[in-house]
Amino acid sequence: MLETVAIVDASDLRETILRHLTAARHERRVDLVVSLLRAAGKSRARLDLDPLHELCAESLTAWLSAPPRAADDWSIDAAVRCQCKLCGTLRAFLTARERRVLEWPLAEAGRQHIQRIIDGHELPVSHQTRKTGRPYTLVLTKREAVFKHAAARRNQWLKDLQWLRRAT
Repeated sequence: MLETVAIVDASDLRETILRHLTAARHERRVDLVVSLLRAAGKSRARLDLDPLHELCAESLTAWLSAPPRAADDWSIDAAVRCQCKLCGTLRAFLTARERRVLEWPLAEAGRQHIQRIIDGHELPVSHQTRKTGRPYTLVLTKREAVFKHAAARRNQWLKDLQWLRRAT
């Protein structure tokens, strides 16, 4: 799209696209923009993608300057969009650094909703239903993958930052 915008010299549209791409510095956006920069290759200069390059370099540098995840930090940063009360409880559990297990008495519809959210977001949380009492209890357990994922992300950030520095 940026190639087309450059060919037809639609600078207003180019500015709109760049403004949108630089609007948020969250992980998924930076991943997307780094991929875009890699794909642009030598065309980056012609397409004037320096603002995107700077955004990614600044974001990655900031994230890498933060200390790695502590061994007792079980928090999970997940963009759960649902605003229902159940998802509010789920978000509180996910972001709790010290909590690894949540035993949650919940009716079937609620258990299914939470399980769909966990599976749909591919969260490193196992879910089992303990079928004793009424309502049954949904048992959520944060998995060790929390730490593996964090280490893998930091490694990818480092690789991306090194690539960006070489690509200047």
